[in-house]
Amino acid sequence: MVPQNKSVWCFLANLIVPAGLCLSAQTTVTVSAQANPWLAGMPVGTAIPDPHGVTPPDIVPDQAPVLVPLVLDNDVQVLAVTGATWNGPAPVTPVGPEGDTTTFFSFQAGDYYFGKSDVYAPFMSLVGVFLDDAIPAGDPPPTLEFFTQQSRDYLVLSPLLRQVFFIGDGRTSGGAQQQIGVPAGATRLYLGVMDAYQWWGNAGSLSVTVAVVPEPASILFASSLLLVGTRRRRIKLW
Repeated sequence: MVPQNKSVWCFLANLIVPAGLCLSAQTTVTVSAQANPWLAGMPVGTAIPDPHGVTPPDIVPDQAPVLVPLVLDNDVQVLAVTGATWNGPAPVTPVGPEGDTTTFFSFQAGDYYFGKSDVYAPFMSLVGVFLDDAIPAGDPPPTLEFFTQQSRDYLVLSPLLRQVFFIGDGRTSGGAQQQIGVPAGATRLYLGVMDAYQWWGNAGSLSVTVAVVPEPASILFASSLLLVGTRRRRIKLW
């Protein structure tokens, strides 16, 4: 029987091939603490005002989230995240990609979702959103909630298109690698930082390495090639 779970394929393949074969493509991007995920996919000049009408707005491109330059032909994994972010111009209580897990925020800028869902996630945590090729618009998907450690310890998460989701450091609290399913029609993945409004007042950044997991057939083929090569070397030695 052929295993259907791609993670199982990667585990089996890595028993006989070098580590990293299961990653067909990867890239590292820098995510500013000012990266507002609700500006993902929006044209230059798009602004999200302060809901209290006191401070300047977040605007594209200054507070735009980061587009991950990968072809999203399969599930993705966040392999590594380093750095820290904080709320304010001075490094007051900097936090890593998991954010402040004692404080949970949702988006609070009224009607400026631009077709994206709300989310409840730790303050200043790393979050993401998948988009298709269109400028995001329309009714937002349901809101995901990540209040508990259990909700953040998912092994596989399958967000919808335009549904904002928690990423954190890409691993469970026990150190297991997490996997994120790419929704049908998605062509873009944006990364940002969780806040309620006024992203322009944040500071710091995160360095994030993202990889695409190949299809099981590709893993099996690569594994077979390596096994054949190993056998040939043994024959030559003998």
